[in-house]
Amino acid sequence: MYYNELNDKRIKNEVSAHLKNYGYQFDATNPSLKVHYHIILEDRSLINPDPFGSYGQDWVNRNVNVREYREGTLIIDLMDTKTNNLVWRGWAVNFLDEDKPDQLETQFNMAIGKIFEKFPKH
Repeated sequence: MYYNELNDKRIKNEVSAHLKNYGYQFDATNPSLKVHYHIILEDRSLINPDPFGSYGQDWVNRNVNVREYREGTLIIDLMDTKTNNLVWRGWAVNFLDEDKPDQLETQFNMAIGKIFEKFPKH
């Protein structure tokens, strides 16, 4: 669902902008780096027992709240084009808010910004 032409363009444009900020230049004919990305979605559950219970017949009845959500992870890999070896990997976890699909581009941009905060400075 998230691997589509629009998101591909969004991710590549944002990654390109960040790389440019680090002094890299786009070269379609002889690139030294290749960008790969992965979007991983996993269903998660958060179990939160009520810290207080009700007492009766020597038992404690506690409410347990379960919140189900989908966790999104964006991984960006930079590969050396000559050796095809991984040069750098960065990731952002839980960047996706599926309740706000109209803000998907912003969510990707924020995740990529966080990922490139860890990019080595040269």
